[in-house]
Amino acid sequence: MSSVEKKYLGIASATSSTMRLMGQTLSMGIVLVIFSIYVGDVQFNPGNYLSYFNVLMLYLTISAVLGFIAIFFSIARN
Repeated sequence: MSSVEKKYLGIASATSSTMRLMGQTLSMGIVLVIFSIYVGDVQFNPGNYLSYFNVLMLYLTISAVLGFIAIFFSIARN
């Protein structure tokens, strides 16, 4: 926000909020795709907690990789 002129603060704030919401929506979509591929159409019960744990670990790994990629792009920008 400090890199824009005062008259564009509203636009910058709206753009930032929109990008944040799009990122959250995209991440939920990724989680749902991973769940549907690995777990399938089963009910949530103690018998398949391990499957849910494996999906969570895969999602967190993907998120960490994407985060590190974003860090490198941010460092390369300056």
